[in-house]
Amino acid sequence: MDPVTKLKELRDAVRRGKIDEVKNIVKWFEQDVDRIRTLSKAYENTRACPTQDDLVIAACSHNQKHVLDYLLSQTDILYYLTDSTQNITEVIAKRTKAVRHALRLEDFEMVEKLYNYWSGDLYWKGHKKDKFNNLGQILKDAENPAIVKNQQLLINFKCLVTLNDFQQELYSKLPEPLSHDASAKDTAGVLLTVLSIYDKYSDIDRVRIEDVTPEVELLLKSYLADPDSEYYRAQMYIKYEVYFRKLDFNIALLLLEKLYIIRNHLKKRLNTEQLKTVSDTYREIECAIYHLIYRTSEDWRLYLPADRQLTETHHPGIYNGVE
Repeated sequence: MDPVTKLKELRDAVRRGKIDEVKNIVKWFEQDVDRIRTLSKAYENTRACPTQDDLVIAACSHNQKHVLDYLLSQTDILYYLTDSTQNITEVIAKRTKAVRHALRLEDFEMVEKLYNYWSGDLYWKGHKKDKFNNLGQILKDAENPAIVKNQQLLINFKCLVTLNDFQQELYSKLPEPLSHDASAKDTAGVLLTVLSIYDKYSDIDRVRIEDVTPEVELLLKSYLADPDSEYYRAQMYIKYEVYFRKLDFNIALLLLEKLYIIRNHLKKRLNTEQLKTVSDTYREIECAIYHLIYRTSEDWRLYLPADRQLTETHHPGIYNGVE
């Protein structure tokens, strides 16, 4: 069968949510690389051939979350369905349409998965800075005033927008990826840049949506300004979990990478006894960062109750009421 016709069948199966049919067609393409090569020629010859964005729109517009998850995370088929003749404006328009459909369904999980897929992994090494500019445009154009009816959806969407602002600023100020034999001065400069931007975006007011009632907003600000007000601050961090989880995960990976370069410098400059002392400190820092990566990527709610609601007697270290 003609691969272009088969791809159109795939789009139709995505719309109908026929996951087994989708998997069978994807397997059909994966069995013969020439079938995928035929698609590249079809795009070049301007044949009516669905792209990866068309499949994503089909899934989002018909509320086929399980199919979207399969396409984004369980197969590489989307990678090959790229029309090189499309300009970036067309791509942004299609992706904006997909996000709009997800927001219309009030399904933030879809929106987050699309953002993760389009932004790639969180390492700054190899990142294209324009990618975050394009994502910023997609989020801005896709925002729908109607989402204010759903407070948590509005908060989560604002989290993604602010996170993308963070990524844009971070990757625009970082130099080209450091090699493992980079100078101590260059390494320190990168670390200082990373931490200063992280400190700037770690402020809860950077992402928090102000309350429309002036009296309530004034009260919230007083709670957040109080260093002893852990309960109210924790409540805010739970509401904006999407933002801080991704922010911390990104920074943890960056620091871990630079920590390895620092260790190489220490080996060159310290004697055995000094190195032993410093190595112990290094391991403690490394373990703390690994814990942060695990906590933010796998089990961010480890220190929260099962219902994820803080109580005034709840404190870090207790999970489900058990020490």
